[in-house]
Amino acid sequence: MKKMISVLLAGILAVNLGACSSAASKASKEAESAAPAGTTAQQSGGKRTLRIAGESWQVTKLYLNEAAEAFMKDHPDVTVEVQTYADPTVVSNYSINWQKGDTPCDLVVIDGASFAEQFVTKDLIT
Repeated sequence: MKKMISVLLAGILAVNLGACSSAASKASKEAESAAPAGTTAQQSGGKRTLRIAGESWQVTKLYLNEAAEAFMKDHPDVTVEVQTYADPTVVSNYSINWQKGDTPCDLVVIDGASFAEQFVTKDLIT
C-alpha cells in the first residue's frame, strides 16, 4: 500500500511539474519578447526546484518525503523540497501570494474542499 501511494504521488508530482514547467516556459518566452532588441532574458541553467507544502501530518501520512525521493531518482534535473506549514490558515496566504506571482511553494496539499474553494474561484487550480 505504501509503495502504491508513493508511486501515485510521484505521478501527481510529475504531472504538476510538467504544468509548472510549461507555465515557466511561457513566462520565459514572454520575458524574451519583452526584452530590448539584441538582448535575451537570463534563464537558469541548473537544477529546477519543486517546492511542496503540507501540514506535518500530511507529509508523514501521505509519504511525501518518500514520493519526493522517488521523483528525484527518476528526474535527476529536479530537486524536490518538502515544506511543512503550521496550520491550514496559512493556505489563504498562498492564494494571495500566487495571484501576485510570489510563490513560497509550487504545490500545496490541502485538506478539505473549503480550503480548495479559494483556489478554484481564483483559477489557481488546474
